[in-house]
Amino acid sequence: MKRLNSLMESFVDFIKFEKGLSKNTVESYQRDLRYFCEFVSMNGKKIDDVATRDITNYFSSRSENISKRSVARNLVTIKQFFQFLTSEKILESSPAENIDSPRIEKKLPAYLTVEEVGRFLSAFNEDNPMNLRDTTIVELMYSCGLRITEVVTLCTSQLNLREGYIAVLGKGSKERIVPIGSVALDLIKRYLKIGRPFIAKKAEFDELFLNRHGEPISRVGLWKIIKKYALKSGIKKNLKPHTLRHSFATHLIQNGADLRSVQEMLGHSDISTTQIYTHLDNSQLKMEHNKNHPINRI
Repeated sequence: MKRLNSLMESFVDFIKFEKGLSKNTVESYQRDLRYFCEFVSMNGKKIDDVATRDITNYFSSRSENISKRSVARNLVTIKQFFQFLTSEKILESSPAENIDSPRIEKKLPAYLTVEEVGRFLSAFNEDNPMNLRDTTIVELMYSCGLRITEVVTLCTSQLNLREGYIAVLGKGSKERIVPIGSVALDLIKRYLKIGRPFIAKKAEFDELFLNRHGEPISRVGLWKIIKKYALKSGIKKNLKPHTLRHSFATHLIQNGADLRSVQEMLGHSDISTTQIYTHLDNSQLKMEHNKNHPINRI
């Protein structure tokens, strides 16, 4: 197990520093790999002895506890691990190479309608520095389609208020330029002028959004903001931070935005990931057709 732990650490360093994967992705890989390595160790195997059957037995042992989506993610981790070991000449070949991932039915991401976004945003106000901060966060997320991690790590140095854009540091430390809508831009300027200085106190942080202690806001803190105002707005959908990103992309597509431009703004490396929003648009069209076409009313 000692050697196995050492190999795990080397792999984690590889995906963290050489591949530049995000902190959350690295943690996910570590967690998946730890379960697998514990299984290997419990069955008295050394990494050199692991065969394809051992990997399939591992998934069979966990089949009742994890979903197909989790199996697929776990398999990606294990495949990456063995690819790393073969590239480092520790193994001659990967026992995971020919294992197929389970078929997963793609779920269309949940999003808000334009009317629901309006209701959600109307629940916010700007009557004090903390409320101004909350309003600015949500307007910026909807305006730019940011991921939750991109929001909490966003620094003032990434803002170009004169030109009206932000330099977003996304997954894999890839930078992209995203324009800021006029409403969000005005709110950021107000927040920087009268909101953030009050919240910051004497603390010196470059992060744009701070908590009431003057420290960078956390992912949990941002989740609480979204949940608080979702309840206040009366929206029944399970509203999450990522829902605003889905809404941003869906509304752009619905209003005729070019798919490549949306891909660039979202920071998707593969356009097939962005294409799911065209399916959302089509499903909305179908719903409207079923609802309003005369033949459906007969």
